[in-house]
Amino acid sequence: MNLLLLFVFFFFPSLIFCEEIPVPENSWSLEITTPLLHDPSPENIVMADLYVKCIEKHLLSDLRVSEVNLELKRTHLGLTITVSGDDRSNILFLHAIKSIKEYVPDEHHFKYLKGLLLGQYQQMAVEAPLVQAIELMTSILQLDYRSEKMKAAAMRGIKFPQFQEFVLHVFDQSSTDGFFSGNVKEKLARQVEAKVIDSFDVLLPYPRDQCRFVEVNRMPAEMGPVYYEARRKCEGCAAVLAIELGPFSHELQAIQEILIRLFPRFLPKQLQNQVQELHESGDILYLIVALQSKNHDGRDLLSRIEVSCEEFISELQEQKFSEEDFNAVKLSLIDAWKQSSVALGGIRSFMEKMSFSVSEDPWIDHKIKAFETLSYGAFSANIQAILGKQNKHRVAVVFSGMLPEESSLQYKRATSFEQMKSGKSKKN
Repeated sequence: MNLLLLFVFFFFPSLIFCEEIPVPENSWSLEITTPLLHDPSPENIVMADLYVKCIEKHLLSDLRVSEVNLELKRTHLGLTITVSGDDRSNILFLHAIKSIKEYVPDEHHFKYLKGLLLGQYQQMAVEAPLVQAIELMTSILQLDYRSEKMKAAAMRGIKFPQFQEFVLHVFDQSSTDGFFSGNVKEKLARQVEAKVIDSFDVLLPYPRDQCRFVEVNRMPAEMGPVYYEARRKCEGCAAVLAIELGPFSHELQAIQEILIRLFPRFLPKQLQNQVQELHESGDILYLIVALQSKNHDGRDLLSRIEVSCEEFISELQEQKFSEEDFNAVKLSLIDAWKQSSVALGGIRSFMEKMSFSVSEDPWIDHKIKAFETLSYGAFSANIQAILGKQNKHRVAVVFSGMLPEESSLQYKRATSFEQMKSGKSKKN
C-alpha cells in the first residue's frame, strides 16, 4: 500500500504520517540553508551556482541507475536536493548527501563549469526584449536580486583557491528541512532521518529567524506611477507593468490567480504577451503584465497595457463579465488545486511549499477556502481598486530596441505650429 509520509525537521526532528494517498514512486527531498549559500552578494551567488553545478556533475556520474531521478537546485534560501524513483532511491539519497558533504573541488571541472555558467549569464544580453524587460523589472522590485550581468562580472573574478575556500566552509553553519513521500515504512524513515541529521551535526546551527527572506521594493504611492526606460541594440521593443495588489492574504492571492487567468484576453492578440506573479514576492503581491512587439515602441506597448486595464474594469462595470463567468473560472481553479493535492507533482510542490516556505498549516486548505469564499462582488470591487487609476503603486519598464522603418511608424514632434503649415500642395 502506498502511503504519503511527510518528514520535516529543524533542530528538533519529527516525522508526520499523513493519510493514505496513492503515490507511484518514492521521493526524498532536503533543503539545506547555510550563510554562504544564503548570502546575496554577487560573488557568493555565483560560487553557490558553481558549487551546485560541480556537485550535480559529481553526483550524476555516480547515480546512473535506471528508474531513479536526481534534481539539485539553488534556491533563495540555499540548496535543495531531491532523489525519486524505486525502492533504491533512499540509498542513493543518502549517498548524495554523503557526496555533498565530502565533495572536494576539481580544478579542471571548476574551469569548465565556470565557463559554462559565464556563458549562461551572458546569454541574457541576447534574449528577446520581453525576457530582458522582465529581468529588469525583477531587479527593480526585489532588493536582493542580482542581474545576470552582475553575476557574469562576478564570475569572471572568481579564482579556484577562492572557490576551494567557499566549499571548505559552506557547511560550517547550517539548518535543514525536508520531506519523504511514498511507500515508506516508519522504521526506514527514522533511519534516514537520523543519518541526515548526523551528516549535518554542526557546532553552529543556522536558525531560520536569521535568514534573509525576499525583500520587495515597495514604491510609495506619491512616486507612482513611474517608469524606467532601457535602450538596447536589439530587434524589437517591450513594456512590463507591475501593479501592486497589496500585502499578502489568501483572498488577495486568489484574486491574483484569477487575474492571471483572465487578463490575457484583454491584451492585443497579435502581440506576444506574458501575465504572471512576481516570483519570490515576499509579503507584497504584484501582477506583472508584459508585451513585446517588432512594430511598436515601448511607450505604445505600455499604453496598450493600461487600455487593457480600462477594458477589464469596463466589462466588470457593464457586467459583460458576469457572475456566472466568474464562478466558472473560480471553480476551475478550485478543482485544479484539489486535483494537485492528490497528484504526484502536486504533492511534491505543495509539500515543498509547506515545509520549506510557508509556516501556516495546512497551507493547501487555506488556499482552497480563499477561492471558495471569494464572492463576485468582492472580486469586482478589488479589481477596480487594483487596476483603476487611483492605484498609483505602478512601476513600468520600457525596453526600447530597434524597429524596422518599413513596418513601424515613428512620429516626429513639430517644434512649432508654423512648421506644421510649411508643406505646400497645389489645388487642381
